[in-house]
Amino acid sequence: MHNKAGTYVHLFSNKAVKVCVDDGKKTHTLVTLSPGVGKSVYGAAPWTVSSAELKSLQIYFQGGKVLLPPDTGS
Repeated sequence: MHNKAGTYVHLFSNKAVKVCVDDGKKTHTLVTLSPGVGKSVYGAAPWTVSSAELKSLQIYFQGGKVLLPPDTGS
């Protein structure tokens, strides 16, 4: 867990995925990822990332990959 504020999260997926990203200022961003194309979402921490395909996502925060527990839901 990082203790300093981050200004963005980076998302990547090998398949088409829709992702909702909420930042600390309650800004909602809907991201549609194409296969193999990453996208960064800028804002204020903390971040909430939700998707029906959450397990298909690679999420990066402050340059480090976020690892989700194996039983993670959407």
